[in-house]
Amino acid sequence: SNLDVCDIVSEPTANKTYVAMCESVEKEVEIIGQKSAETQQCDKYSAAIAAGNIIELNSSMRCTFRNISTTLSTMRTTIGDTPNRPQERGVILESVSGFQSIKVKFEATRMVLHPTEPIFIVPGEETNNGRIVNISAQPFAQGGLRNVYHMTEIIKMSTRINQTENFVAKESRHIVPYTQRLAFHRDTVKCQARAAEIATVFNQLTAIKRKQNIPMVHFLKAEVYRLKDSSSPGRYRYLAVEKSLIGKTYVKYNSNNGYIMRPQEGSTADEIKCIDVAQAFSHFTFEESKQSEMIVDIQGVYCPNVGCTYTDPQIHSNSKSMKYGRADRGISGISDFFESHVCGSCCKALDLP
Repeated sequence: SNLDVCDIVSEPTANKTYVAMCESVEKEVEIIGQKSAETQQCDKYSAAIAAGNIIELNSSMRCTFRNISTTLSTMRTTIGDTPNRPQERGVILESVSGFQSIKVKFEATRMVLHPTEPIFIVPGEETNNGRIVNISAQPFAQGGLRNVYHMTEIIKMSTRINQTENFVAKESRHIVPYTQRLAFHRDTVKCQARAAEIATVFNQLTAIKRKQNIPMVHFLKAEVYRLKDSSSPGRYRYLAVEKSLIGKTYVKYNSNNGYIMRPQEGSTADEIKCIDVAQAFSHFTFEESKQSEMIVDIQGVYCPNVGCTYTDPQIHSNSKSMKYGRADRGISGISDFFESHVCGSCCKALDLP
């Protein structure tokens, strides 16, 4: 056959796994570089259906094809790079390897974004390399732009017994020039800070509408940890760090390319409510910003006593300068959301147009 294995594909609306066969691996890599995970998954599945290249896998075949897919991905990264395509870091997800990777200890320093300048600084109360963290050697998750690692910080106590606190640490999925090592994290911190600011206004408004039973919305605070690492350029490694989310299933409700999650047959009342709130929040941010911005990539967990806790938002702005980083798709991104969005009960309760 002249077909190559391109990836393992899960049917978007069913709990079955298939392998998609593609004629051009190199062409597929170009598409992956431009689209988010949700769009990639749907595009692969639709293309494979249209071409008749769908093979349902049993458990042993699934394992075999995952290994093949991982090998091909590594080959694409190490061999197929061109000057115009950012090189991916050579990692293997823990979900692919099947085991949890070891944790590596580092000395670390917390950094914060300067209040008026686009630079990171070490706060006055912080001691250089005064923190001890353990980070998994391989990521447990991967997004369109980031690899996500388990991280534990050892909190030194006055007694002999130290406490630990769990975090997730996020790093660019691609190898970035040393001079740009903090620009990626600056965009992340800016997006989450702006999202938290608008979430406060959203919660004030929904508090007035208590009879509608709209959950509160929260965003995690992202900070940057500078790790002392002799193997990294400049002998430091920089990670965006935030508290580990505790709650029910982690869900992605929408993305920066117009994808919107919709209730499925059998969805619970809480699931339907969370989907509705997430889409309404994105709609609300557009109106609250006087139609200059929109917060998307809404993802996180829901706890009845807390509300919706989100992380990793992306902001589209009507600025032509990609104000919120390379994933800021501007007016096109805003238009894509409204092409998919249908106002639900939450939008109506907030009187959104």
